[in-house]
Amino acid sequence: MLGFLSTVLKHEWNLTGTQAAAITASVFVGELLGAVILGRLGDVFGRRKTFLAAAAIICVAGAATALVPSYETLVFVRFVVGFGVGGLTVPFDIFAEFLPNQMRGRYLMLINYYWTAGSITVTILAFLTLGQGYSWRLFVFLCSIPCLASFILCYLYVPESPRWLLAEGRANEALAIMRNVADMNGKSSEEIFPEGCRLLEEEKESSDICELFKPKWKRVTILLWILWFSFGFCYYGTILAITRVFASEESPIDDATSTNNEPTFDYGSIFISCLAEVAGVLFSTLTVDSWGRIPSQVTGYTFGGISVFLMCLFAFNGVPNQVMTLIAFMARLFEISANSVTWITTAEIYTTEIRTTGHAGASAMARVGAFLCPFVVEDYDLRTVGFIMIVFHLVAVISGTMLPETKDKALGECLRSSNTEHNQRNPADELVDSKNSTNDFSDVELHHTID
Repeated sequence: MLGFLSTVLKHEWNLTGTQAAAITASVFVGELLGAVILGRLGDVFGRRKTFLAAAAIICVAGAATALVPSYETLVFVRFVVGFGVGGLTVPFDIFAEFLPNQMRGRYLMLINYYWTAGSITVTILAFLTLGQGYSWRLFVFLCSIPCLASFILCYLYVPESPRWLLAEGRANEALAIMRNVADMNGKSSEEIFPEGCRLLEEEKESSDICELFKPKWKRVTILLWILWFSFGFCYYGTILAITRVFASEESPIDDATSTNNEPTFDYGSIFISCLAEVAGVLFSTLTVDSWGRIPSQVTGYTFGGISVFLMCLFAFNGVPNQVMTLIAFMARLFEISANSVTWITTAEIYTTEIRTTGHAGASAMARVGAFLCPFVVEDYDLRTVGFIMIVFHLVAVISGTMLPETKDKALGECLRSSNTEHNQRNPADELVDSKNSTNDFSDVELHHTID
């Protein structure tokens, strides 16, 4: 959406390249602040409340964008939208905390199809509004509607994370949710969670943000921050570069109604590049559990960097449009593939009491990278953009290879085993104990009280 909006307003409001880039950058500044604050609130006040707050902020500020009277107001409102978007690591973590080890990677990958559906929807809405001569205000208003649906569905159907409740010492509430989950899935909650049983609790560890830089987490945090910074720059830089490559400010000569220098888009090519995300998520779904988290994302960042470099190198050099569309397709395929696995790795590395804080902190670094990329993509020639993009992809590859593998490990367990003498597990981070259960809720560790 930002790619379309900044390009259109650059013409309509006679903005400079820097001003157009600032529209996009303001969102990422908001995301940076929102990730730090809302991510922390997710660990302190709970996942569900934070998710609802983030969805409400995005919806209200997104709709308000259609009413802004000036450039300065637009930048501010988009900053507020970004603040809400900064909290979107929280619902991802809720999902991760409900999934057992054996299927976590696959299902966390599948949820990315909704991200892709959003990207495709934006392109369709742009064609139906901007492409048909309607105002950009209608375009941005329509883009805010899915956020309202997200808020309503979360309020009605998304429960609090039982893992977080356990970490907070609220075992009875966690057990009630798990019993409801069993009933919803056609299981007998009385058999799986018989009367008198309780979920094991353990003393809560510190969840302060400073914990990220203590010896246990320092190396992982730094590597994740470098990776996410590069991820943010590469992913959003690729999308903005594709929009630029397939946008033209030359008016059709035979269109007497066109205003000189009015931007036009090759909606077909942009739409096809959006469809690449479907293939990218499928690719990662097939490899994330078989290859592992690290090989999957390293492969994605490697070939994503090569693809976007070639796209920028060949742009406006007489290369057939079909070839450019194919290269853009491959760039976006590998970008979403790598990014999706990075999200999974981050959620799996951190333990429950610090998961949304750590995930949001890494996400905040992605927003710093995303903040910088519009100024590069908008202000430099595409050949230079291509060289810069491949450097950041290389940084992502190097930092990604240095992270611990989390495949087939319980949430938060990849470091715990190497940092505790007795290799004790935290039930708040691994609710599942396949030794103690033969049902589909084999990830739940139970303890029967003695009367």
